[in-house]
Amino acid sequence: MIENATTDIEPTNYAVDDAMAELAEMMADAQRAQRSGEYDDPNGYLPQWFLGKLADLDTAEAIVKAQYKVILAQIASRRSQLWYNFGADFQAQVQKDLLAQKAIHPTKKSVSYLTGNAGYRTTGGKPSVVITDASAASLFYDKNYPEAVTYTISKTAALKYYKDTGEIAPGVEIVTPPKVESFSPKPPDRDKLDAEMAALLPQEGKTDE
Repeated sequence: MIENATTDIEPTNYAVDDAMAELAEMMADAQRAQRSGEYDDPNGYLPQWFLGKLADLDTAEAIVKAQYKVILAQIASRRSQLWYNFGADFQAQVQKDLLAQKAIHPTKKSVSYLTGNAGYRTTGGKPSVVITDASAASLFYDKNYPEAVTYTISKTAALKYYKDTGEIAPGVEIVTPPKVESFSPKPPDRDKLDAEMAALLPQEGKTDE
């Protein structure tokens, strides 16, 4: 009998509640920071506190990303263990089931189980093109079949040529967009922010199941 595998990461159904609790704590923290500082402007504390909170969130994001890589490595290891311990028997049983279903579905190459499909998939067998000499191939197709040849221009190289020589090639424009001052740190799009916050707020008429 195979025991159920356990996982180090347990999903939670309380993400919204946790987010709202964290937001409430941040608001309380802001109020404490406002009371503790001596500022002529009632919001004088806000830049230092706000940037500190952004830094905290950046740190939390970095930790989550690092944990994410570890979790993926754990999943990959468990997948390898599963194949190592049961893969051969699994494949042998699928092969047996394939032979059993041939009487009903002689051309079918896979077996449908309640949790997915297993069997064989055919790959390859179709011609493909490998370019071994691009110059020779371009010369040939230019003459015999131009539709096979496409060209690209490196914008980076074209800009360097312009900077080095001051010459603009035919069919090319050098465009300099106007300088724009933007607020830093960059705030999120307001509509997106409103939508994300609305998703966190309890919905009227909705009850928790």
